Amino acid sequence: MEKFDLDQFIPRSYIANDELWNLTPMSKNLNSSKNNKLPPWDKCFKAFAENQFYLYHLIFTIKDTTLQKKFEKSRRHNLNSIWASESLYIKGNTEEQFINILKHNLKPVYDAAQLQGYDLW
Repeated sequence: MEKFDLDQFIPRSYIANDELWNLTPMSKNLNSSKNNKLPPWDKCFKAFAENQFYLYHLIFTIKDTTLQKKFEKSRRHNLNSIWASESLYIKGNTEEQFINILKHNLKPVYDAAQLQGYDLW
């Protein structure tokens, strides 16, 4: 059985927190090789966004109160960005809306990290 880590799409050393919108499951081996690098946007964003939407879908459409309670508990520590709490992680987003909101807010942070010298993985 493969072991997974939670990894940051944009390195934690740049963002300095573990915001939910920046986390993705990744194999331990890949996570070690990625280190503090940025994934190639064109190659990786689509799959990352689809994983994010899958979690969103589970939280807001599945009638599992345990998952919803865990999400609300983690919201205090892992959802600090106003855009994420007020427009991304709200009930009712379609997949297209969710991915567009994520892209609109994540791409400028990604580009700024690249301008600050973060290499591509």
